[in-house]
Amino acid sequence: MRILVTAFEPFGGDSVNASMAALEALPEEIFVKGQAVQVIKAGIPVVFGQCGEVLEQVLEQVCPDGVICLGMAAGRGQITPEVFAVNARYARSADNAGQCFPVLSSCDPEGPAAYRSSLPVEAMVSRMQEVGIAAGLSFTAGTYVCNDLFYHLMGSVSVPAGFIHVPQAAEEAPEGRAAMAQADINRGILASVTVFAEMLAG
Repeated sequence: MRILVTAFEPFGGDSVNASMAALEALPEEIFVKGQAVQVIKAGIPVVFGQCGEVLEQVLEQVCPDGVICLGMAAGRGQITPEVFAVNARYARSADNAGQCFPVLSSCDPEGPAAYRSSLPVEAMVSRMQEVGIAAGLSFTAGTYVCNDLFYHLMGSVSVPAGFIHVPQAAEEAPEGRAAMAQADINRGILASVTVFAEMLAG
């Protein structure tokens, strides 16, 4: 069994993306219910449109049994599995290719208004809270590249999949901004991936 986990490169002038650091900290295998579950890792560019194209290439190569995409939401103090991907692009801040969307537009003009995650989001939140990690559900992944990837993901796969936002690492965040220690982010994502692996293993 294989789970694909992706994360984003740094953006917005940051040198570190906490989602990528959490991805790199994941083990290559997780053992659940007597089964070894492979964790396949991939980096994704913070670029509207291109993020989905890169994901498509990885999906074709890996053929995973489930997918979790990770991204960072600066200013949040919890790890937040996302419930809905919305068909919207709105970004005054440019992506890593210099694109911005100051006027509301669509991820896919012919697509549905939203997709719902098929991750066990509530179980993930419960497991993270059990191990002492601040976590909660989020009902929107925003309208930046994280949502763009999440929307593309859910329209592309037939396996369970979804998106999780992590806070900015406290080691990188400006003083006074909500954040979380990178070690705790890593533990929370490992707990979430383990819950997902347990679901897939039946």
